[in-house]
Parts: sequence; structure tokens; C-alpha cells
Amino acid sequence: MSWRKDLEAIKSLGSQDQGASSLAGLHDARKRHLAQFFTPLAVVEVMWAIAQQTFHCRPAAADRISLLDTSIGTARLMHFADPERFHIGGVDIHEDVVSQVMHQAEAHKLSAEVLCAGLQDIRPKGWDIALLNPPFSISLESAALTPYPCTKHGRLGPNTSAQSDEYAIASALDAASVVIAIVPQSLANDLLRRGEDIVGEDAAKRLRAIVAK
Repeated sequence: MSWRKDLEAIKSLGSQDQGASSLAGLHDARKRHLAQFFTPLAVVEVMWAIAQQTFHCRPAAADRISLLDTSIGTARLMHFADPERFHIGGVDIHEDVVSQVMHQAEAHKLSAEVLCAGLQDIRPKGWDIALLNPPFSISLESAALTPYPCTKHGRLGPNTSAQSDEYAIASALDAASVVIAIVPQSLANDLLRRGEDIVGEDAAKRLRAIVAK
């Protein structure tokens, strides 16, 4: 039985929200649903099929493979994580889902480290694989942002403002050896054309493929 069986019944805040009828109402809508939309399992299966191509790089006797999601929600992207093989980690600003993920992980003896925090509050390092479906086009404002090419001068000073999906990709590339992410087509195109302006020259060289439908 999947460790996440009970979590699959939880509906995202975004799927339950009435949405915005105008651009003026978009900000209020995002405050209500926290840009929380869970990834369909069919998409998760594709991401895992890609990720599995990297698992062989770890020796059979090595420690668990570590998986990171910096907007983890109900850990939908970790659905196929075998408790005997994987350690999962991540953050989310929705305290209720963080508590439920940790409860299920502990009940099924899955090694997990999930915190109630925002992407802008952490500086992850040393992870094997990052699986991401970050919130798109949200403005991050924090003096704690890590400086990347995508961070900009904000009201709090230099490198205190960034677009959420760009920053999530840059942070994940800094944190993990392999990054598999869902991004808008516009960002995918930008990564191809000018990746060094978003994630830096060295990180941009790690781009191997963009799968589009």
C-alpha cells in the first residue's frame, strides 16, 4: 500500500477556490489558495520515469536516495518513494498539509524532513534529486533570498525580489545533482535562449532536455 494513500484524498486549495473574475481579483485569489495546485499523478509518473534513469548512479549499498521538493504540498511528487530506498524533504507554507505529510511518513516509516516555510526562507544543499512543480509567476520579496542571476533589486534592497518559478529552478540547481521540474512554456523557452541570465552559466550548462506537449 502506498504511504501516500490517505494523502491523495486531499484537494488543493486552488481546486476549491472560486478563482478571480478579473486581474484586480487575482492577488486576493492567490492569498486565498496560496497558489496551491497539486500535480496530476499521470504527470508524476512521467517525472519519475525520467528520474529513474538517474537512480543507477547510486551504489546499491549507499544511503537512501534523497528527494527534494521546495513547494511540496501533500508530497504528490514523492508518490512513488519506497520507504526503504528514499529520504524525502521539502517545505510548504500550508501548515496543515505539512502536518499531514509528516504524519503519514512517520506512520509508514518513511524518512522525511518537511518544514512549514517558504522557498525564500531556505538554502537547501546536498540533495540527490529535486522534483518540482513550483508556483508560477509569483513575486517573492525577502531579504533572505540567495543571490542568483534571476534575483533583482526590490524594495528591501539588492537581490531581494524574484519570480517564484525562476527562483525555484535556480535554487534547485544549487541544491541537487539532478533537477526535474514543471515550468510554463515561456520559462522553458527562456531557459533555452538565455538560461545563464536566470540560473547562471554553470547551471545553464546542465540543461539536458525539455519535454513539451
